[in-house]
Amino acid sequence: MSDPSVALASLIGSRICHDLVSPVGAIANGIELLGLSGGMAAGQEETALISDSCRSAAARIRFFRVAFGTAAAGQTMSGAEARAILRDVTRGTRLVADWQAEDLIDRAEVQRAFLGFLCVEAALPRGGAIRVARDASDWTVSSAAPERRVDAALWALLSAPSPTAMAEVTPAQVQFPFLALLSARAGRTVRVADDPAALSVIL
Repeated sequence: MSDPSVALASLIGSRICHDLVSPVGAIANGIELLGLSGGMAAGQEETALISDSCRSAAARIRFFRVAFGTAAAGQTMSGAEARAILRDVTRGTRLVADWQAEDLIDRAEVQRAFLGFLCVEAALPRGGAIRVARDASDWTVSSAAPERRVDAALWALLSAPSPTAMAEVTPAQVQFPFLALLSARAGRTVRVADDPAALSVIL
């Protein structure tokens, strides 16, 4: 996949997320207004379910907008905002996000960290804590969850993507080749460490 293709894929992701977030937000606002007016008293459980679903959908859209959207040159994001996005997207799930990076961060770096988060999540069938930290030179996304399932062929895409292997990737696994492509474009090498102590992706 060439750079124009990567850029186009990112723009498509941004457009989809942008167009979805407004109607989802409108539904959530409508439910809130019904609650304030007393108009949903007869179906509180149902409306609570709708409200929770809207919050979950909005959180995932915010996350996907960063992970799969466009990161313009010079665009930044605060560590607090990235932490809040991960907190919201994992609320009510079996995942716990531990975001350690602070201050203003290049949005392209946050994008790669979020994609790394999705890669590690894919290896945790029963959930667990995922830690995202940054030192002077690298990002590390890791989990010490006791039960981990690592598909060797899939994870090999991070360091050695090939057209043949990419052709076999499913939609649920798209974060692997996308992270590899974005990292290569940024001049970064993705490394994977899988040992009894933890599964780590170093970006």
